[in-house]
Amino acid sequence: MSGSNDALGDTDAQTREFLLRFGFDAERLAELRARLHASAARADNHVVGELEPVDAEALRALPNPGSEEHRELTEAGEAAIRAGRVGVLMLAGGMATRFGAVVKALAEAYDGKSFLDLKLEDAARVASRLDARVPVLIMSSFATDEALRAALGDTNVALPIEVFAQEVSLRLTPDGALHRDAGGALSPYATGHGDLTFALRRSGALRRFVDAGGELLLMSNVDNLVATLDPAVIGAHLAGGKVVTAEVAP
Repeated sequence: MSGSNDALGDTDAQTREFLLRFGFDAERLAELRARLHASAARADNHVVGELEPVDAEALRALPNPGSEEHRELTEAGEAAIRAGRVGVLMLAGGMATRFGAVVKALAEAYDGKSFLDLKLEDAARVASRLDARVPVLIMSSFATDEALRAALGDTNVALPIEVFAQEVSLRLTPDGALHRDAGGALSPYATGHGDLTFALRRSGALRRFVDAGGELLLMSNVDNLVATLDPAVIGAHLAGGKVVTAEVAP
């Protein structure tokens, strides 16, 4: 948390410890404050150039189940999963404000089960069927981390699960000062899913996944129950030869 003295002023030790735990980037905050003071944010936060539709060649329909091509993709995906190359990554961070102030991952989704329960059961079914090790990485936030870890402590799903936290930053006033409530406390917020790759690296979760043989991560929001661990989708990604494949609905 280099540069934190300038960014945080006379912040108490407990707050500093909290910010450090969740990857607070004091230098980044100082940069944003400087841009706000210089009114530069409005100038470099616009899309420039010409926007065009995605090239049709970049889109590929998943073959129909039962077809030869679907079978081949499924077999390729299953082989990758059996080899321990594939993990599941769930996004379960945020501020826990949209589901009645409870952690969305733990809200009941169906038949008494939470979103988290159903996502874990999906990965566990595939792992069991293929006799494979399927690591699960879950990105939490300072607002959801404790509840997620407590819930996972009660689960009996036979999967290697690791929780890592997304980063935290501090809200600013329009003039660039640190926002404080009526009691003088700072106002932290989870920085969003855009910091996923930074949080993966900072936490060491990515390094541990790779060191264990992992190569591919199937990423989805924890409440996206149709984003299942489908071997055919994994096979399609491998066949496409791209760094990233996005699954979309028509």
